[in-house]
Amino acid sequence: MDDKPTHLRISDFYNLAEKLRTLELNPEECSQDKLLRTIINRLYYSIYHNLVLAYLFKILQDRKEHVHRELYQYLISERKLAIAEYFNRMREIRIDADYFFQRKMDSAVCNKMTWLPEKIIEHLEKDVPF
Repeated sequence: MDDKPTHLRISDFYNLAEKLRTLELNPEECSQDKLLRTIINRLYYSIYHNLVLAYLFKILQDRKEHVHRELYQYLISERKLAIAEYFNRMREIRIDADYFFQRKMDSAVCNKMTWLPEKIIEHLEKDVPF
């Protein structure tokens, strides 16, 4: 089995997030806030891994530290400004969802995290042959 990441496998993160959005939860088992935080995380990483694969996989495959920031800086340096801006906004929302529990996640934030990856994918499809 080939362990190299592919566009198709990475899209599974996005597909999982979309399926999670349709769940109806028992509030006693899991709050809507926790579900939205999970969805936001999966949406962010669907795009993060696509961008690493598209632009930096060979350069950064063995690095673990500061890759998110380096990816953003690389996108800026390569004049992929729209992708960089969408990615940075997703990163900010994901950080809020993962680390700042006093900030409530709501469906508006989750909806934004859905259209941001769609915009990035539109740009990637024009720019990078998968």
